[in-house]
Amino acid sequence: MLKFVTFNIRCDYNQDKDNSFCFRKQEIEEKLEREQPDIYLLSGGSSSCSYMVKGNTA
Repeated sequence: MLKFVTFNIRCDYNQDKDNSFCFRKQEIEEKLEREQPDIYLLSGGSSSCSYMVKGNTA
């Protein structure tokens, strides 16, 4: 059986301040490490966000 994890990481907007992707990135990486998915999907991010997530080759 395959295990999937999905995240809506949102675009990194200036108005996010403390909720900007750079502050959420570590939590996303830790969740992926805990869950050990076979496949994970990222949505809602821009290329400035998604390339920073560990394991993403985009």
